[in-house]
Formats: sequence, C-alpha cells, structure tokens
Amino acid sequence: MKFYWRLQLLEGKRAFRKLPQILLGAVVLIGIVGTIAFCGQKLLYQDEASGRIQIAVVMDGESETVDLVLSFLEHMETVASLCSFTRTDQAKGMAMLKDGRAAALMEVPGSLVEDIISGVNTPVRVIFPKDSAVAGSLLEAVTSAGAGTLASAQYGIYAAYGLYLNYGLESELNQAYDDLNRIYLSAALNRTNLFDNESSSATGELNVAEYYLASGLVLFFLLWGITCGSFLGKDSLALSRKLRAAGIGAVKRSFGRWLNAFLVMAAGVGILALLGALFFLVWTGTWPKELLLHLPALLPAMACACALTVFLYQAAPTAGSGVLLIFCVAVGMLFLAGGFVPSAFLPGAFHTISNFLPVCWMMQSAGAFLTGEFVFWDAAILLGFTGIFGILGAFFVRREAMG
Repeated sequence: MKFYWRLQLLEGKRAFRKLPQILLGAVVLIGIVGTIAFCGQKLLYQDEASGRIQIAVVMDGESETVDLVLSFLEHMETVASLCSFTRTDQAKGMAMLKDGRAAALMEVPGSLVEDIISGVNTPVRVIFPKDSAVAGSLLEAVTSAGAGTLASAQYGIYAAYGLYLNYGLESELNQAYDDLNRIYLSAALNRTNLFDNESSSATGELNVAEYYLASGLVLFFLLWGITCGSFLGKDSLALSRKLRAAGIGAVKRSFGRWLNAFLVMAAGVGILALLGALFFLVWTGTWPKELLLHLPALLPAMACACALTVFLYQAAPTAGSGVLLIFCVAVGMLFLAGGFVPSAFLPGAFHTISNFLPVCWMMQSAGAFLTGEFVFWDAAILLGFTGIFGILGAFFVRREAMG
C-alpha cells in the first residue's frame, strides 16, 4: 500500500506541475464558453418584444374621444406588450387582413364613446380572417371577453333604468348613469388587479443569464479534461503489467487518476474563482462572499466530470482521440440536456433522455451554486454517476493491462 501512495504522490506532483498550463487552457475555455453563453442569452430573449399582434383599425369619421381611447389603449402595458394598432381605411384594412399582415380588422364608429355613456348599443365590428392563426384565435378570445365585460356594464345600466322607473325616480337617472359608468370604467381599466402575475420562463427557476452561466460551467468542467491529457492518458503495456505485478490493479489505478484529476480541477477552479472575485471587487467595489461560499455545491459536478474524463481517455485508443471523444460527448450531452437550447424548445423525447444523462444533474448542481439552494438528491445522483464512470474506467484499464 505504501508503494501505491508513493506512486500517487509522484503522479500528483506531475499533475500539479502542469497546473499553470492547465489554467492557461482553462482561460481559453472560459472565453469560448462565455461567448456561447452570451450569444445564447441574446438569441433566446431579445430586449424588445417581437411578433406583436397587428390590428388594423378603421374609424367611421373623426372623433377626438375615440382617438383618445385608442391612444390610451395603445399605451396600456397589458395591451402594448401584445398588440400593435395600425389606423387605415376599409380597403387597405381588408387587404392587410387577407395578406396576413393583420390578425384582425376593427371597424370603430365615431360615436362609440358617446353611445357607451348614453347606453346606446353601438357595436364595434371585429373581422377575423377565415383561417385564423394562433394570434387571431387569441385576439378573438380576448375580444369576446371584452364584449362580455361591456355587456355586463350594459345590463347594470338597464337594471338601474328599470329600478328607477318603477320607483318614480326618473329625475335621478342621469346621476345613476354617471355613477355606474364611473364604476364600470374603473373596473375595466383596472382589470389587471383581478389577476395574479405569474412569470413563465423556458429556463425554469433560473433567469436567462443564470441558466447559460450554469450551462457554461458544466461545459467548462466537461472540457477541462482536454487540458489534462498529459497525465490522464493510458499507461504503456509494460507499465500496466508492472503496476499489476506490484499489487496496483485496475480499480486502484483508475481511482488514482480520478483523484489527481479532481484535486487539480478543484485547485484550478478555486484559483479562477478567487481571480474572478478580485476582478469583481475592482469592478464593483463589492466582495462576492456569498457566491464563494457556494463553491462546495460544484464539487459533485466536478467529481462526475473527472470520472467521465478518465473513462473517456481510457476508452479511446490514443490521447488525441480521447480529446476528440471528450469534446463530442460533452457537446452532444449538453445539447440533449438543453444546455444550448432550453428543453422547452426541444422535442419531449429529449427531456426524457436528459434525465438519464449526468449533464442534466450537473446543470442542477451549477444552478444550485448560483442560487444557493443546494439539493442533496442531485448530489447523490452525480456521485452515483461518478461511481459508474469509475467502474467503466477501471474496466478499460484492466483490459489494457491484459493486453
């Protein structure tokens, strides 16, 4: 056993001597991963809303009150985020509807506001295309809901009219109309107060920046092994047999490689984290203490990545092919797990497959590092994957020693 630990000490020294070169390669990886994360964030969500529902508006004559109402609607947050109004004439409006440039055509009478106040039923005609798209269907549902709200207000006015008439209070009807109009308009304009706001994101509990940062960390861990080929490659056949004769079998040899890779990665990540914290301190004047305290949440992901790297190097025929294999496996698994494009935009089968990939749980671990919500179940699954890859790595080490 002493011989084994002496060998480990020598291998560890050799690995840590390569740390400066590994860190230099890691900086390059950070640049690549950072570029991917930045581009992914910009492509996933644009700063400005795109694809708003276009509505053509045709007005019957000129009316300052109708112009005022339409202007008010255009600047309401709930409407402006979804709809865009284009004022036009009847012919151009119908052409826009036919060509698909407009999801609906609204024919607004000039006396609309005055008629609503006086209780006259003056409808706004809304025309939808025959083959209504999703936007048109959504707008039709919203329009129907608005018509229902207006009908409720009309029923209230009619009920007040009948009640006041039966009790001989006709002289007070105008005041009742004013009060009811004020109540119903207030309810309609403040309709958003009736609902709870719930945000839905393709990136789950993480925002877009955090999601791609977590994805970038996982890709960084997976590609880290590319810089460690000098001490994780296969032993020669003669060395393998001598080590086996000295009592160092495949399991011990595989474990030793994993331990060296894990210690070097932990040291390298720690150094890079401190350098990043210093840069953050200089840039913002704040020391990211909480984020540094969350670093242990990354240890299960790092352990799994190292075990996978050792296994792939032993499975590949040469160190060069091992580098290529690590890159292909890392990118392929990260894509299937939604690292480049969130799973919400991928086929459902991809989400099912990702649950059986270590990358999915590595992203959970990276997300826990960013949010501080560590989940022991995710860590246990990653340690299970670490054991599986360790067994596979030992199998290939043994096969190589057997010649």
